[in-house]
Amino acid sequence: MHGRYSYKLPSYLTTFLKQNGVSYVNTSSFTNSFLPFIDSLMVSKNLDKYRLYIKQIDTLLEQLPKPLNEEFGTILLQNLKAYGQTAVASLTKEMDSHEPRDRQMSENLKWIVNQKYPNEKIIVWAHSAHLAKNNQLIRPNSDWDNWRSMGHYFTQDSTLNKQSYILGFTSKVGIAGRVTLAKTFHVLPPVKNGFEYWLNKDWKYAFVDFKSFKGPNEYFSMKGKHHLSNEAAWTSVYDGIFYIRDMYPCDRR
Repeated sequence: MHGRYSYKLPSYLTTFLKQNGVSYVNTSSFTNSFLPFIDSLMVSKNLDKYRLYIKQIDTLLEQLPKPLNEEFGTILLQNLKAYGQTAVASLTKEMDSHEPRDRQMSENLKWIVNQKYPNEKIIVWAHSAHLAKNNQLIRPNSDWDNWRSMGHYFTQDSTLNKQSYILGFTSKVGIAGRVTLAKTFHVLPPVKNGFEYWLNKDWKYAFVDFKSFKGPNEYFSMKGKHHLSNEAAWTSVYDGIFYIRDMYPCDRR
């Protein structure tokens, strides 16, 4: 919902829906309510408008012919619906707003794997918190931390789980930030008896293959989800972990 390409969204959707015989496109509700609200998604705080917007998308999806369920335009509508559900969750606090977003991210990845590039190897680069699987094995630090991720939903499919290798990241010390923000911050140190202290202090980088570990699901502390330690059965959350002793942010230049 940001960037120059998103300006093409209303016209693209309208063309896709008209070409596939969706009658709701010809209503004043679509023209005067639905399309204009797309441009308000990132700033609106109006709960009623979001709920109406979600109902309108449900109508559009119901009127699309079933053979188009895997078309890009259909997936796009589902993403727009998930954005609305995320906003409702954020405004009402009824559930973590990450949940509908990550659930749809999983559906997007399934579409990429099964429809767009079914015969290709794919690398997905994302925040480790979004890639983690078996979220129920992570003990959250707060209610905010207790949400199911894209990786969790994606690997519920046993075939996709077998085809995937999920690599998490952790760090010991350093600075972090976002490339879109000038402000950086010092990462919190790991707990003294955690994974990061088990490694040789002189190693700048390390890779540990958790798939080769055949022991029980034991809980231990690691900074595997955010820049703070969580207790988890980490060998079942990631297939491997990449350790960075000295974290540093991207250079905005």
